[in-house]
Amino acid sequence: LKKIKIKGLQFLLAGVVFIFVLSTFVSAFSVGFESTELRLYPGEVHNSAFSLQNYGTEASDITVEATVEEGGEYMTFPGGTRFDVPANNNIAAPVRIRIPENAKIGDSYPVKVLFKVVSGDVGGGESGGQGTTVSFAFNYRRDITLRVVEKPAEVIVVGEQTPQKTTAVYSIWIWILAIIVIVIIVWLILKKKK
Repeated sequence: LKKIKIKGLQFLLAGVVFIFVLSTFVSAFSVGFESTELRLYPGEVHNSAFSLQNYGTEASDITVEATVEEGGEYMTFPGGTRFDVPANNNIAAPVRIRIPENAKIGDSYPVKVLFKVVSGDVGGGESGGQGTTVSFAFNYRRDITLRVVEKPAEVIVVGEQTPQKTTAVYSIWIWILAIIVIVIIVWLILKKKK
């Protein structure tokens, strides 16, 4: 019984060491986004971007391809779906989200986007048998819920003036004051001559 426990412990310890050694060679590819839930109103067009991150001690340049698996009618990639992510860097993958005009308040639309590394060595090792690390094909999926909310009312402040109108009003007052001062000076000069 003790031999079985010792062998099990040795196997567990070997597994932990293997995972630790392997993790030191694997670079981290991850995908960030502003939120897992966006609140948008009917007809709204929202521009945002995913952050594609490629960091690690053994990181190398990679190419990532994005695929909208669900909700393609709401989210598009206006600049294309392939992105080159340099080693130890991150790039923005712009997206445009469009809520239908006829969407009802309270509706929700699920969006699923798959990011797949299609070229490059995410594992950081060299191919051809000379590297000491293992290369892996990484996929990263992001789930986002689009919730339809009521459009916020535009707030109009009574009596508020735009800067252009304010500048025009000041200019008019300056001209009126200048004319009054000129009229007073001319009147004083004429009165002194009499």
